[in-house]
Amino acid sequence: MEKTAIITGAGRGIGRALACGLAADGFNVVLISRNEPDLEGVKREIAALVPNSDSKVVLYPISVTERAAIDKAVSDVIERYGAIDVLINNAGINYQGTWQIDPARFEEMLAVNTLGPFNMMHAVVPQMKKRGSGYIINVASICAVEGFEGVGAYSASKFALLGFNESLYRELSPLGIKVTALCPSWTNTDMAKHSPLSDSDKIQPADVLEAVRFLLKLGPSATVKELVIGCAKQPD
Repeated sequence: MEKTAIITGAGRGIGRALACGLAADGFNVVLISRNEPDLEGVKREIAALVPNSDSKVVLYPISVTERAAIDKAVSDVIERYGAIDVLINNAGINYQGTWQIDPARFEEMLAVNTLGPFNMMHAVVPQMKKRGSGYIINVASICAVEGFEGVGAYSASKFALLGFNESLYRELSPLGIKVTALCPSWTNTDMAKHSPLSDSDKIQPADVLEAVRFLLKLGPSATVKELVIGCAKQPD
């Protein structure tokens, strides 16, 4: 039986790798991003990997901060495919700064990194509870488990997501719905261009895809609350 996955932030980086990988694994993939050209590029990439995949890829060029648009998209997906089996909250933004950050940028990060996943889960969880199954994966960050100098505002948005993830893990696991936070360190994406590590020393988006595949292959009695993925080489 075909399964359906929603991936936010699906136009680039980790989201792009997850979209292509899960499509190759046979999932219907619902891709959400503010950047429509990026989404179209991912759809073309999937078409090159998976023959006759057009009906298995749906694009929504919307922001996770747009609650009404998210509710409508989720309703449409359920009508189209019957259910949502996997939700991957991957959309995120990162601005440098702690106390000195522009307040508007801090608010934007909270809206995307914290409220955005809430909007998605608020729309998706009811049908998962009704079915008694599903998997929610929240892509957080190593900054969700450890505060680093210079990125306090970003860490705050991700710490909040990790706390929300833990509460949901405890609430939903007994109902058959798995919840996991992925907490990768420097990953080779545009967001980590300022990293002191070389691209080859960073976690690759394909590594995050393999972590997701591992989680999705676990049996019904096994749950993972959070998974921290580090870089083998540490910055100098």
